Amino acid sequence: MLAARTGLSPVMVGRAAELARLRELATATGEPAVALISGEAGIGKTRLVAELVATLDPAFGVLAGQGSQGAPGRPFQLLLEAVEPRVAAWDAAPEPLADRSEPLHLLLAPVAPKLAGHAEREYGQEELLRAAVALIRQLAGPGGALLVFEDLHWADAESIALFGRLAVTDDLPLLLVGTFRPEAVARRHPLLELLEELERRRLVTAIALERLGHGGVAELLAAVYRDPVPFQVAEALHRRTAGNPFFLEELIVTAGRIDPARLAALPLPWNLTEAVLRRLDDLDPAQRRVVDAAAILGRRISFDLLAAVTGTGEDELIAILRHLVAGNVMVEEEPDVFAFRHALTREAISSRLLGRERRRLHEKALAAIQEAGDRDWAAVAWHARGAGRYEELVEAARAGAWSYLQQGSTAEALRLAETGLSEAERDRDLLAAASKAAWMVGLLSPAIEHGRRWHAEAATTGDPELEAEALIHLARLYWEARDFPRQWQTVRAALAVAEPLGESETLARAYALVAEAHMLNDQQAEAVAWADKALAMAEAVGCPAVRAAALVNKGTALADSPGGHDQGVALLEQAIAEAEAGDFGYVLHRGLHNLLMQEVDTWPPERSRAVLARMQETGERTGRGSEAPSWALGRSTIAVVEGDLEAAREALGDARRSELVPIEGWIDPFWIDLQEARLLLETGELEPVAAFLERYGDAVADHADPCDAALVWAVRLGLAARRGDLEGVRAALARYLSVPPRTGWSGKHGAAGLHGLIAALRAGLSPSEVRPTVDAVDRAEQAGQEPPGDPVRWNPRRAGRRHLEAALMEAAGDHAGALGAYREVLDHGDVYRAAYLLADCRQGAARCLLALGDQPGALDQARAAAGLLERWPGWRRDEVAALLRRLGAGPAPTAGPAPLTPREREVAALVAGGLSNGEIARRLYISTKTASVHVSNILAKLGMTSRTEVATWAVRSGLVPADRP
Repeated sequence: MLAARTGLSPVMVGRAAELARLRELATATGEPAVALISGEAGIGKTRLVAELVATLDPAFGVLAGQGSQGAPGRPFQLLLEAVEPRVAAWDAAPEPLADRSEPLHLLLAPVAPKLAGHAEREYGQEELLRAAVALIRQLAGPGGALLVFEDLHWADAESIALFGRLAVTDDLPLLLVGTFRPEAVARRHPLLELLEELERRRLVTAIALERLGHGGVAELLAAVYRDPVPFQVAEALHRRTAGNPFFLEELIVTAGRIDPARLAALPLPWNLTEAVLRRLDDLDPAQRRVVDAAAILGRRISFDLLAAVTGTGEDELIAILRHLVAGNVMVEEEPDVFAFRHALTREAISSRLLGRERRRLHEKALAAIQEAGDRDWAAVAWHARGAGRYEELVEAARAGAWSYLQQGSTAEALRLAETGLSEAERDRDLLAAASKAAWMVGLLSPAIEHGRRWHAEAATTGDPELEAEALIHLARLYWEARDFPRQWQTVRAALAVAEPLGESETLARAYALVAEAHMLNDQQAEAVAWADKALAMAEAVGCPAVRAAALVNKGTALADSPGGHDQGVALLEQAIAEAEAGDFGYVLHRGLHNLLMQEVDTWPPERSRAVLARMQETGERTGRGSEAPSWALGRSTIAVVEGDLEAAREALGDARRSELVPIEGWIDPFWIDLQEARLLLETGELEPVAAFLERYGDAVADHADPCDAALVWAVRLGLAARRGDLEGVRAALARYLSVPPRTGWSGKHGAAGLHGLIAALRAGLSPSEVRPTVDAVDRAEQAGQEPPGDPVRWNPRRAGRRHLEAALMEAAGDHAGALGAYREVLDHGDVYRAAYLLADCRQGAARCLLALGDQPGALDQARAAAGLLERWPGWRRDEVAALLRRLGAGPAPTAGPAPLTPREREVAALVAGGLSNGEIARRLYISTKTASVHVSNILAKLGMTSRTEVATWAVRSGLVPADRP
């Protein structure tokens, strides 16, 4: 019976969706639920079932049996193994099974000795099947059970027949799980008939376990070593094991305490070698010659190359390969391209060969490739190394790395460049290719290391063009690594090297770099000026790629300024068109990304999704795998705009577990965690938000990049407001104000602060305390610290500012003024498009209309708010529901408003007295969180949405005197 988790990793990796599906099936009652889990040996079928068992209620019975390879077996072997712990001591069948006692005695005698010899006659299989079903029904009980038959490919025919009978038995509360290896199911095996029948009747949930991807291997290694491993280590282990968890864990066990980086070169342990070579024991000499050569030729083996190296005729080789495929030694991945079924088979075979044998096979393969004129540079480099021809290795690596970069095969380019550097560590071309490939894959640390060495080698040539090229590349890397001092140092160095060249493409690129640096640091005027210099120089020397890049920099800078937004957007669109026409992939991706980030809050979601899809297609085509988390963040932002909270959070999960790259570039875990924290504030899940703040703390809040600081303090402000902790609100507000106003209040980064201030007002912070914040920002604008807003044209910045003004007026009791401000924002929903923000304005308008005596108008606004929040679960939707109930339109509570408890009445009286949650907590000697929970319960029970309404109710109900100050 499965009683515990199995495997080296303390957590199961890469199977969350499969486990969730099994748990869902386990909740089904009354009828059997059937799941068949398939996958190759070592893929994790047993681990998945063990994890399921570990997460089930202990009261849920578990029965498990397992088939055995090569064992003669006995009828109903899997059933007997499953029930033995429960029936071994039986000396008679239980009363409910009395009518099946005779066949049960015969069936269970092998595992229940006291039942042996009681059968008076022979029973046929049908009678035994019925008895077995009755036994399982009895053991499962009314609460249900899990019955697991593992390794059905080795099971006896009777056990398989029982599995099928249980699957179609009515009124049986059972989760029936079977596991099997598809490659081990022989023709005419009874399991095939069972699978066909279950599929035909649609009675089965099929779960096919695939090998782990790069991300899964990295996650498993991190779980085992309790610390993330470098991406190159995970990538090398994925390549070596093909993502098979068993092979990976066996390598780790053999390695012991050595550095994980050495796992890729660790010799295979003998048990793995024996396991993978066992399939080769029956091969004849001709077949062995073919597998020996195939093991040397690489992971993917072409038919023609294998024929050339082995000297085997076409018909003979076809016959040999058919035999190897039928024996599950090899697979045909595509026509005329073969691979070993198990990743380590190739390695095990190669390790068995003599050094001279391996070298001769590499020489033959290299000669065949060169004779055919094949430009498979990775294969040429592989065989040149194996043949000891290192000059040819370096030449192939150099040519191949740049070729793969042009094709968008950046991961392969990086591998090939680093292979060449192992023999020519100072090769400038290889260093440049390695740095660019690592950057595009998302590996900033190796990219910077290779880039520094590239610059050092370029500087020794005395050629300023070569040195400037390396510096321009390095400057971008330093910015993405958030090393801003080095970024500016490198930008200035690139400009100093390029300026003596005069009118040239290199100087145009240097001007564009300076413009980009200013743009990235929110220095719009300087960015525009330098971009104009780059554009003029690009025109003079005829360099369309530099022109397109300069247009992106200028357009982005202008689009981020209120007075130049429309012009900036037009320039970005022009840059995109020119980059697409010139096939400048990186510039095209940058242009699309920057345009989307400027317009995502104002565009209809359909348009944003179309631009995001175009951006992703460009990135994938050009090999920019490092952008995968950014694409997922874009999807999350679009989902927020259209009001789909679940989709927004799912996209964040995709960003966090991206298979393409490690999150090591400028889209780092902080940004993903920050976005999730802001969404969790919306759902009311405050503890994870507190954990986020504790994880990053003041180290990020005091970061050199004020954007980070503003956003972290805005989240802290929102958390304190949601908890009703006004002292925490005041402290966070003070720190928020200390951030430089330009970044802290810009259209890009100020939204979180805006929401925190509105939440603080509604948590009880007085308008007189919030007003100085608004005045301080206004003074900063007037003093020139921020560009002045457009006095006529509405934009997200102006709409957000007016939203806050409406909340201030409402909190001050100016309901008519607040209503006008809310309506003004709603009239400009085309620039303030996020559904939850519009819902907040509509709900505010509803409250003001209600206060002004217009109940029908209030009802219209509340219903509109509810429609906007249909896919936005959390406190906002709860508040709208409470408002609708108050207006007589919402669903009434099932038993009417619940009476307040004595403690809640005490809290309500203090709320009526104007105390904040923190003050209530101190008065009652409870935590602020507990006080907040009491206030939330009071609002829900009374169907109210504000503390003012609670105060009014407290007076009306006599809880506090009407003349109480």
